[in-house]
Amino acid sequence: MKILMIANYFPPINGSGSIQTMYYAKYLAMKGNEVNVITADYPKDYLNYDEGLLKEITNVPNLNIHYVSLGNLYLKIYPRMKIKGSKEKNKSRKSLKVFLNSALRKKVKKIVSIPDSYLEWRNSAYDNAKTIIEKDKPDVIFSILESPSSHLVALKLKKHFPHIKWIGFWSDPWTLSIDFSKKPFLRRYIEKKMENEIIKNVDKLLFTTSATSELYQRKFGIEDLKCDVVYRGFDLEKYELIKSKTCSTDFENIINPVKINIIHAGELYSQYRDIEPLLLALKEIKQKNYNVFEKLNIIFMGGMHGYSEHLGILAEELNIKITTRKPFDESLALMFNSDFLLLYGNKGGVQIPGKVYDYFGIDKPIISLIANTSDPLVKLLDNNPKGPVISNEKAVIIDLIKDIVNKKVNINSQFYQPNYNFQWEKIISDLEEKLNT
Repeated sequence: MKILMIANYFPPINGSGSIQTMYYAKYLAMKGNEVNVITADYPKDYLNYDEGLLKEITNVPNLNIHYVSLGNLYLKIYPRMKIKGSKEKNKSRKSLKVFLNSALRKKVKKIVSIPDSYLEWRNSAYDNAKTIIEKDKPDVIFSILESPSSHLVALKLKKHFPHIKWIGFWSDPWTLSIDFSKKPFLRRYIEKKMENEIIKNVDKLLFTTSATSELYQRKFGIEDLKCDVVYRGFDLEKYELIKSKTCSTDFENIINPVKINIIHAGELYSQYRDIEPLLLALKEIKQKNYNVFEKLNIIFMGGMHGYSEHLGILAEELNIKITTRKPFDESLALMFNSDFLLLYGNKGGVQIPGKVYDYFGIDKPIISLIANTSDPLVKLLDNNPKGPVISNEKAVIIDLIKDIVNKKVNINSQFYQPNYNFQWEKIISDLEEKLNT
């Protein structure tokens, strides 16, 4: 099968969605499919640039990656890494930075970057994809909505090449996301029309959960046969290699070998996950059970968005360490050196956090904090037990932490094994079948 993938989030960008797409492309190619990927050419000082990921997709047979320019406008506003000791080159650069970081600029960006900041990329991506189609004649266009522009490129291609099957993957809801209502009215109106046009023209829709699929079917009147669910996985060979090369002394500034290390790996957004119950639980444990509190080392590894009121007290008062996002391999190594992995369910309750599939490959128990009982994460963990699943409430968290420290929690030996059902080889066989039907 010849597959043209459209995905503007892709390595070397380090993010849950880009890593997922990378493995889709890599393993589809390794199974003998001819895979061309149209993606974005991110600069090396981009915030989540991870050069180490490139080795995962270098010299993979049948895999061709086409990096397309983001355009001049995007290159003025993209989030940059903070480099220690770096200085601005000149005053005009400082002035530009002040403007770009102003509240006015952010407000204007929300209004005019519809549906995202990839306007120039979309045009160039379409031109590149059109050339590939005319030359290689793919069997299927596979677009990944980590950002809506990927679907918009595919929509334009479908209208120009209506005979080619187009399958779209919604890694997250777009206009049905829980924070969509916060956007300006005009933007909501335009984006709803965009998504509706995409759904009318796409041949098949793939989602990460049945709950999201059912939501889209209900809201857009989509036939059940037009929708399906695909999953994520982990690279067992890579995990075993990383595990064999790591020890806790490599991370003495993060891992504390004499304490119980609980790691949350990945981005946290306040509109989706609530860390307040955990903070309140730790405060109370510190006040009433200091012998329990002093044995804890809780690590948030990655960006924390919308928690500015909390960040000042975390490290100082609550045995919490906050680290920046780590390269993917280093992140996995830290997880292997932890004692527990921390997982938050979403407030909205229709999506499953992608990191749970990364966690499934780690030989450590998962502590899952659930915001509501309808969360599809609950069903996934019921069918694939990997550790305690509790409600995200202060009192419940306190009881669990005390039981963990006092070794009263029944930790099944199964929790210390990877879940082999989610190896990428098995996941890709399922995806390949759904792309081919």
